[in-house]
Amino acid sequence: MVNILFSLFQLFRGRKLNVLRDRVDSAEFDLDQLLLGTILFTVIVFLLPTVAVYYILFSLIRVAVLSIQSVIEIALAILNHFPLFAIMLRFKDPHRLPSGVQFQLLSDSKLRSLRFWGFRLSTSRVQTEELSQNVYLYMKNVPISVSRIFYQYHYLFGRASKYYLSFPMTKSFFTGRRLESLPHLQVK
Repeated sequence: MVNILFSLFQLFRGRKLNVLRDRVDSAEFDLDQLLLGTILFTVIVFLLPTVAVYYILFSLIRVAVLSIQSVIEIALAILNHFPLFAIMLRFKDPHRLPSGVQFQLLSDSKLRSLRFWGFRLSTSRVQTEELSQNVYLYMKNVPISVSRIFYQYHYLFGRASKYYLSFPMTKSFFTGRRLESLPHLQVK
């Protein structure tokens, strides 16, 4: 519609678009052509606000439908892949879901008070000298964090926001192209 309006405006100026050379050339028009151009220009100028309002209305409805659809798809992905067992295990016994191990160097005083499999080390003078000559490490389990359990959802929200708030989607909205939904919104 805007292209038609531009062509009819060029008609008033006595110019026309030369498609072969891709430029605007001067031209002479008859009175009938100018009258028809004026009538069409007037009709299109008065219809432009109406068409623009309808376009904005239906585009906003399409954006609302896409938003609801993406919220439902994300909720479905969350319900299908919710790590309930991992969360329950994390709060009940965090050391059963390891994220790694941590080593600590033990000093002599800590080593004497440490129990191995329920037995305390004896503290005789000969064994104390043997203990001080060796290096002892204490291995400790590091439990997984809650954010690491939900890393998939962080990826999912990032992918959805990157798709819907991108420049091509905004350009499609303003140029009148169809707004597509995000394909295959799945947690991997």
